[in-house]
Amino acid sequence: MCGNSIRCRFDGSSIYNCMRAFAISCWLPNRSYERQTLSCIRSIRLAGHTEDIFVLTIDQSLRDRIGERDWKVLSFPEISYDGLHDMSPGKLLARSDAQKLYFWSLPEEYRKVFCMDCDVLVNRDCGDIFQRPVVSFLHWHNGGIPLLAGQFLYRPNNEDFQDLMNLVKSGFNKELGWNNHGPFEWKGKIYPWDFQAASTAQGYLFYYFNFVKKNLSYYNFYSCVTHYAGKRHKFCKPESELYTTNINRLIGCL
Repeated sequence: MCGNSIRCRFDGSSIYNCMRAFAISCWLPNRSYERQTLSCIRSIRLAGHTEDIFVLTIDQSLRDRIGERDWKVLSFPEISYDGLHDMSPGKLLARSDAQKLYFWSLPEEYRKVFCMDCDVLVNRDCGDIFQRPVVSFLHWHNGGIPLLAGQFLYRPNNEDFQDLMNLVKSGFNKELGWNNHGPFEWKGKIYPWDFQAASTAQGYLFYYFNFVKKNLSYYNFYSCVTHYAGKRHKFCKPESELYTTNINRLIGCL
């Protein structure tokens, strides 16, 4: 075992660690996702973070397969709604991204939670991220995708969770978007609701926090994390030797 032993903080006997936490998406049953999740967890610890870590999923047996050491696995019922697959590149991706509203159901005692997809590694201390205002998201610098839901900073609260649940249950209209909003203005241009994953979290989170809550901000989280499954990354392919070497090294530290 490498690194320092981290005491689990989920026994109810201690206060929430600095009121901050990490939350990781591992929504669907997939062996590759499981290994990526364990790598993501270890990268957080190797960066020196002792905050609580949650893994969120709709896979009811994930806890049995990856266990719970100094992280906690939370399972939820799958959400489906009208229009879910209309604008998404694949049903698997759409099913996974649609579930991200569950992050807002974490305990409200946490003031700030940094959420990330499981195919991300933390490469240094993320203290500056936790200094950002909530809610902070990535956006695609080339335009056309106003919000990326792969990494974001937020504060859990039941009001937002219930509002997001009601919004999602109302469904997505591929012509008018969320809540039949119609074409929207972003950075001085008018866009239709046809950007990538508009019918999933990238769409409903953008609509809710930009048009309803009006507290959306942006931040380049890639200063602290590496999206190693990105298409341009040198070890993005699971079958590559470099990918396998890095993943096994990280998992071996657990």
